[in-house]
Amino acid sequence: MSNKFEALHAVLPNYPDDAFERLASLVQPVTLPKDASLFAPGDSCKQAFILVSGVARVEVVSEAGREVILYRVEPGQTCLMTTACLSSDANYSAYGITETEVEAVILSKPDFLALIGRCPIFRNFILGSYGARFAEFMVFVEEMLLQRVDVRLARYLLQHRGEGGAIKQTHQHIATELGSAREVISRVLKEFEHKGYVKLSRGKIDVENAGGLSALG
Repeated sequence: MSNKFEALHAVLPNYPDDAFERLASLVQPVTLPKDASLFAPGDSCKQAFILVSGVARVEVVSEAGREVILYRVEPGQTCLMTTACLSSDANYSAYGITETEVEAVILSKPDFLALIGRCPIFRNFILGSYGARFAEFMVFVEEMLLQRVDVRLARYLLQHRGEGGAIKQTHQHIATELGSAREVISRVLKEFEHKGYVKLSRGKIDVENAGGLSALG
């Protein structure tokens, strides 16, 4: 990241000059490697961050070790849980992890709260980002609670198939993405294979009947 001004312009291109200068004087640019920890359950929230490049994920892990990805943070976005924790003095209840190398700008908690209170432009940006992420999260929760696993799995396979219809992912990876258990995903995949929808091999799933998967929902 060359400097924080370029970083901010990348995610806030239409920010007014006066407000931009105020914000730029408060933030610091950071670069983090892949698989870096952003936060963990029980951590206090001391700063906000806006992603400039790369992707981070927020996930929970059960006592049995099952991972469920709640959402991802992408360039130009803020973290839903971070905003909530900063606003309520709550501690984190999930893990934040970088999926790629990440560039971001960070803002201390006191400066974040001051800007929220005094700068309508910044407040609208944060609340707009929070609202959009919360809406996405609610769709995820609705799918988790109300949609059958086979329907969600079929949709995942159709969305992630590559050239020739292949998905090079493990059953565990797909289970984590869908918030399910590996055993459940493996069972449903076996059913799909029996019906001729897919062909399974080690580390790869080939979609052979996209129409059959689409018809599930």
